Amino acid sequence: MAESEIMDMVSTAQYMRIKLTDSRPVFRAYVVGHEGKSTGTISAFGQKLGSVVKKWYQAAIRKLHDKIDVGLKLFHSHIDTNEHIGRQQIGEVVGRALKTIDEKLSVVIAAYIEPQFRNLPLDVASIEADIYLTDNDGIYEADVEKISGIALGSSRIETPGFAGATLLGQVQAFAEKSQKINFGENKTMTLEELKQAIQEGKFKPSDLFDSDGIFADPVIKEQVTERIKNARGYDNRKYEELIDERTKLQEKIKEHETTIGKLRTETAKNQVGKLF
Repeated sequence: MAESEIMDMVSTAQYMRIKLTDSRPVFRAYVVGHEGKSTGTISAFGQKLGSVVKKWYQAAIRKLHDKIDVGLKLFHSHIDTNEHIGRQQIGEVVGRALKTIDEKLSVVIAAYIEPQFRNLPLDVASIEADIYLTDNDGIYEADVEKISGIALGSSRIETPGFAGATLLGQVQAFAEKSQKINFGENKTMTLEELKQAIQEGKFKPSDLFDSDGIFADPVIKEQVTERIKNARGYDNRKYEELIDERTKLQEKIKEHETTIGKLRTETAKNQVGKLF
C-alpha cells in the first residue's frame, strides 16, 4: 500500500496531535476484515466456547467499518476475553477506510504504533468484537454489534481470523526543517490548513509553544504591554485621586480648627466679666 494512501486515512488533527509527542511517528495499514469466511474463538461469560466459521457479507463488512472508532486501542495478541484490564496498549487506530482488495470489500485501518513497540513483529491483525451469529448449516452469518479492540501479532505464531488480515504497509513521518509534512503526497501545509488542524484538535497555545515562545509573539507582547500600561495608569490615577482627597481633607481639618479657635475666643470673651 502506498504511503500516500496510508496517510490519506489520517486526519490532519490526528497527525498534529501525535506529532506533539512523537516527532517521528510510525503509521501502519492493516486489513482487519473482508468479505468471505473467517474463523475465530467465541467466548462467553469469561470462558472460551470454541472456534467457529463465520460468513461475512458486504453489509456486515460495511457495518464493521462503521463500528471502528478513531482512538480504538491496539493490543499485542489476544487474551481469553476482550477485557482491557491489565493489558498493555501498544497503539491506537487513527484512521479507517473501505477498499476492494483481491475483489473483496475490505476494512483497512491506519494504526499508530507507540515507539517502544515498533520493533515487535506485528504483521497480522485480529478484531475483538461483540457480534451476532445466525446459524446457517454450521456456518454462521456474522453481524457486528461492537468493536472493543484490535490485537496485532506475528504470522509466525498466530493465524488471523480473516485470511487477508495482514499488514499492507507502513510510513514513518520524519521531522523536516523545510516545514514540509509527509502527509498525503508530501504536500506542504498552508497556514489555513495549520489553523484548521489546531482548531479541530482543540489545541491551546500552551500545547504548541512554551511561555517564552508565546510571549515572544508581537501581538501577545503588545497586548501584555498595553495591559500593564493600563494597570499602571489606573494605579497612577487612583494615587492622584487619593492625594487630592487627602489635600481636601487636610484643608477641611484646618477650617475646622480655625472655627474651633474662633469659638473658643468668643467663649472666653463672654466669660471675662464673670471671671473678673
